[in-house]
Amino acid sequence: MSTCKILIFLLLCLTLLSATAMAAPSEEKCLSLSCVGEDHLEAEEAKRRAGNPCWGFLATHTYRLPYRMKISKISAKVTIGPLDAPGREGRLFVEVSLDGEQWKIVKSFHVKSGEEYEFEIELDKPRDAEYIRFRVNPPPYAGEWLSVDFSSVTICEFVERRGMCSVALFPTVPIVLAVLLKFRI
Repeated sequence: MSTCKILIFLLLCLTLLSATAMAAPSEEKCLSLSCVGEDHLEAEEAKRRAGNPCWGFLATHTYRLPYRMKISKISAKVTIGPLDAPGREGRLFVEVSLDGEQWKIVKSFHVKSGEEYEFEIELDKPRDAEYIRFRVNPPPYAGEWLSVDFSSVTICEFVERRGMCSVALFPTVPIVLAVLLKFRI
């Protein structure tokens, strides 16, 4: 086989492989966390107060993600306390942070103590986050206070698959082929 045919064959294979890889759909990658597994940062405080990692009159349940995620969807289950004082009303805030210090509210819900809430939030625009937390208001140190008693969360991000070659390579392929054919290399 001549050098020209080998080069053309290799270029065509590379083009097809690259186009196939680039056409691959993005995939959704999800991570689940739960207070039962002591994943949340207040677990030790909850155990100290109530002997359980999931409740202890806490205003927040905060989770540190294993890496910076570009969050596109949040599915969660949260029980609002105190369970022995049902019917207290307030708000539950779902928040994300890059540093665990400055928080951005993703969504808030009207809630009542003694009830369990299950919800899914689809973000219009994915958000970078290293932490996620559930926070209630009014907090436990206020008069008619609420608490986060049990929580679990599944956080999903879309991961783009990229081809082996960049899109910038495609315009050069016909040029290279034309040169190879013109000079019969």
